[in-house]
Amino acid sequence: MQKTGEFDAYAGAYEEMLRKNHQTSEKEEEYYARYKIEIIRRFVKKGLPAILDYGCGVGKSTKYLLEHFPDSKVCGCDLSEESLKIASDKNPTAVFRHNSCFSQTKFDMVFIANVFHHVPAEDRPIVTKEVRSLVRDHGQVFIFEHNPNNPITLQMVGTCGFDKEAKLLRPGELIRLFKKEGFQLKRKSYTLFFPKWMGFLRPLEKYLVKIPLGAQYYLEFQLS
Repeated sequence: MQKTGEFDAYAGAYEEMLRKNHQTSEKEEEYYARYKIEIIRRFVKKGLPAILDYGCGVGKSTKYLLEHFPDSKVCGCDLSEESLKIASDKNPTAVFRHNSCFSQTKFDMVFIANVFHHVPAEDRPIVTKEVRSLVRDHGQVFIFEHNPNNPITLQMVGTCGFDKEAKLLRPGELIRLFKKEGFQLKRKSYTLFFPKWMGFLRPLEKYLVKIPLGAQYYLEFQLS
């Protein structure tokens, strides 16, 4: 798997590197983080006792999980201790721990954003099993990943320092991995068709979700 030390080295400069690579502002990066959680909120209507941001990094998405699920206990886990420190400082009401610290905990929903492309192909079944161990019966998993069909996404990943070892994967690979662990696929959609400056067009995205050209795609699984 990705070495912990690599992300420890990037933790302090992660957001600045991301903005520089994507040529975006802080507000635009927040827009993309919020975008994902707003998608989930459309499909998750009931309150959830416990939510996990798996591979939370510096807590960019955790902030919006807390905002949109105020009645839930929100936790974040990561392999990078330095990233967890930053995430905790930014989101003091969430609980952040190393992955191994949640080995005996079950969550109603697990959110995973842009994690699997950092995991070597041979280790992806191991990570999927770990995710399975964290999900309560009938719990949900939402996964967001970069779309390898999108040329702009490919260019950004190819020039990003902390993505230098990344191997993008297609939805089919994740679907096979999670079905093998007893999950049922509930939803497969493409997303992030519109950057912040075109946000006024976002209502049109519901008509585009089957077109494999969005910057990312997302999958919703439920544990049978």
